[in-house]
Amino acid sequence: MVSPSNFPENLTYFSDALNVFERQTAHFSQICVAYSGGLDSTVLLHLLSQSPQLKGRLMAHHVNHDLQENASEWVKHCDEFCLNLNIPFQSSKLQWPSVKREGVESVARKLRYQALTKGCCLDTNVLVTGHHQRDQAETLLLNLVRGAGVSGLAAMPSIKALSTKTGSAQHYRPLLHIPYLKLKAYAEHFHLTWVEDPSNVLTCYRRNAMRQEVLPALSQYWPEVEKTLARTADHMSEAHTLLNRMAKQTLEPITGKAFYFDFEQVVHLDWLEQKNALRYWLLQQFNLTLSARHYKWIKEVLSQQAESRNSAFSYRLKQGELRFYHKRLYCLKNNLLPYLFDVDFSINILGEGQRLALHLHDDVIKTAPFPLMASERYYDWHIEADLVSQVPDMKVRNISKEDDLNRKKLKSFFQKNNIPAWERPYWPVLSFDGVVVAVLGCFSCVKRLGKYDAEQRGGEKKSQPVVLLSVSQHECYRIMTGGKPKSLDRNVKNSVSILGKQLHC
Repeated sequence: MVSPSNFPENLTYFSDALNVFERQTAHFSQICVAYSGGLDSTVLLHLLSQSPQLKGRLMAHHVNHDLQENASEWVKHCDEFCLNLNIPFQSSKLQWPSVKREGVESVARKLRYQALTKGCCLDTNVLVTGHHQRDQAETLLLNLVRGAGVSGLAAMPSIKALSTKTGSAQHYRPLLHIPYLKLKAYAEHFHLTWVEDPSNVLTCYRRNAMRQEVLPALSQYWPEVEKTLARTADHMSEAHTLLNRMAKQTLEPITGKAFYFDFEQVVHLDWLEQKNALRYWLLQQFNLTLSARHYKWIKEVLSQQAESRNSAFSYRLKQGELRFYHKRLYCLKNNLLPYLFDVDFSINILGEGQRLALHLHDDVIKTAPFPLMASERYYDWHIEADLVSQVPDMKVRNISKEDDLNRKKLKSFFQKNNIPAWERPYWPVLSFDGVVVAVLGCFSCVKRLGKYDAEQRGGEKKSQPVVLLSVSQHECYRIMTGGKPKSLDRNVKNSVSILGKQLHC
């Protein structure tokens, strides 16, 4: 092990980068190095192994793409290199789906990061990759020629929260500002060996073409073009940060933003500010980035709505669907399906002023103490006192066409509360013995209650006690999606509350 403070003068880039990385990752328990066996990841792994602060937390992960004849030899090389450094090593072999729609490069990147983050957690795990200054320049140019905006021209951030289907981690790129030639100098100084991927010279791949042909041509006229482009990416990153900050401020007073983007609440802003807020909302809530044609469609819908009776414009996406309901834009990633949940809570806890939280756990709706939040919107389930004792035997399910309800009042309720047409067939109801006893938010929708009330009192209609079960908008959505987690405000962990108090109607 060589102390970074003893690095030669031409390698001070690396000691500086290592010092910064040590400070940034002091609180993380595990640091996973994405180790392909190539030059950049070899230099990165060796550099990090020189730090006593990092050594005990390092592990190397090699992803075998299984696209080259000597792929198994690369795994062996990586294993031996890690053995010499006394660093734990693991290897994953990719299972390839069809690549017709996205191409090999895109699919490989997605699968690689899924393998690298499998089982990782944002709070404890760091994923480190060896991207360097030339990679940054290539990324900026690739995004530039496809017409990217500020976010794309910011290229790769040095630190980013990375989430995939298999796990999450903080993604660090400690070598991002180090020139490629410096990496070669480092490897030569420490006599490191690495593997060469023969596919890197194939210019049929766009990044390879940028590296092998475009950047060398630019370097003939601008020798420091890689450094200059990387600096431009830094400027764009600052601009992107400011745009995000502005968008966040715009969204702060807006209600309902966990479920839809309401243009009525930003009508005082011009299109550029609306677009910036919408961009940030889609990214934060759904990890979705739209293209110029999508924003063009949204702008056209907004202008057409004033003259059209149609309020249900829609646009199919690869990741789902954009739908308008009046001035609200929804992003739908999954179709709603029928659902059925049991109700599990004790009646004796329902008392004057009692507050509880409903949550879905193992397909059962249960309760826990939790106060109603002033910032939340709630819908009420009205349960007549005579039926309260039956609540533990009730079911929560989606509404059905066969339910005996006052359809006129139900329609009025949906319209008054701006419930979109596609959500109405899945609106939650409480049923007992196969009969609906409560519609969420609409007491007058249940015809049976009035009949039951009169029969129990010898035909004389009297007011009777009602228990209100107040369900938040967050949990209403969660129920309608079958208990699946949604991309909602992270501060709202328990998203259903019950207020049990006796009222007279």
